[in-house]
Amino acid sequence: MTAALVMLAALGGLVAAGPAAIPDVEYRARFDAAVALHDRGQYEAAIGAFRDLLAARPDDATLLCELGNSCLAAGKFDDAVRYAGQGLDRPGANHAFCSVVLGSAWDGLNEVGKAEKVFRKGIKQSPDVAQLHFNLGVNLGLQNRIAEANKEFQETIRLKPEHASSWRALAIGWMQTGLRPQAFAAFARFLTLEPTGPRAQGAARQLWPLLFHGVENKGADASGKQQINVTIDTDASKKDEATGALNTGMSIVAASRFVEEWEKHSDDEFFAHAFVTVMSIFEETGAKNGRSDPFWREAVLPYFRDARHANHLEAMAWDIRQSLGVRENADWLQAHADQVGEYRDWSVAWKPTAAEGETSH
Repeated sequence: MTAALVMLAALGGLVAAGPAAIPDVEYRARFDAAVALHDRGQYEAAIGAFRDLLAARPDDATLLCELGNSCLAAGKFDDAVRYAGQGLDRPGANHAFCSVVLGSAWDGLNEVGKAEKVFRKGIKQSPDVAQLHFNLGVNLGLQNRIAEANKEFQETIRLKPEHASSWRALAIGWMQTGLRPQAFAAFARFLTLEPTGPRAQGAARQLWPLLFHGVENKGADASGKQQINVTIDTDASKKDEATGALNTGMSIVAASRFVEEWEKHSDDEFFAHAFVTVMSIFEETGAKNGRSDPFWREAVLPYFRDARHANHLEAMAWDIRQSLGVRENADWLQAHADQVGEYRDWSVAWKPTAAEGETSH
């Protein structure tokens, strides 16, 4: 490289770090425009724009990692590994951001072991960055290490309670490991954060079968009495002290669908009733110290507890199933627009309180 390529111009704010110096103001404008292209999903255009800038500033760590990120989004995993890896080695790198890009690119190449090492190193350097824990959780899930993945999703939620993707991933993980009540609550919490769209529709569809898991109506016997079978997953109930009681409570509520009191009501009406009742059972059964997992007690229950105390559980029950497109549900939301609006405003503003012995930050 010639001396002219590394000279810092004394006047005019020019940086001669490549074939053509770019004034700082122009560079910032072009960089912001490239980021905007990425944000709009125009990844190929963003890649071209970042590469043009890279020709002038080949050692810029931020530029290298942004270029790697656009390559990652475009599915160009080899390029993403190269650029993000270079960015990590440069002074002034945002190690957390570059590690997320690099690790995700290795995941894209199915090099999950290399990805895990990147994420763990990033967490060691930046333990309070939620996205690193989330991506490590995704990586562990790809390795079918579900219990470990769930712990990373929980850590993400501790750091960033409004992270919808972690609630969804945790719900799926809990469902895979047979923790039915926990999965039900996590799907519901995800839906309070992301109530519409394809992911919401998939999550909303899980709530009904989770509620009725192990509950079967065999029909009336000779005397006309309904024969309802309730099967509890005893293995799952042993996973923590409170899960057995939570499972039993859910099943009893679900079984009430088949009693005379509810037989003339719609599924939507019953779900709203069941949701409010189940969440109250969860609060009563799992809120006491020593009776449940601390994460369940301190990170899951408080939102639903506070919603119940503010009389928002009914509106929540109807609102979280809006993505299913059921006419009765839409009609209820419209007829109770003020109630629903108050719940939504409350939910957006809700903040978790610090756990006992901790301070909020």
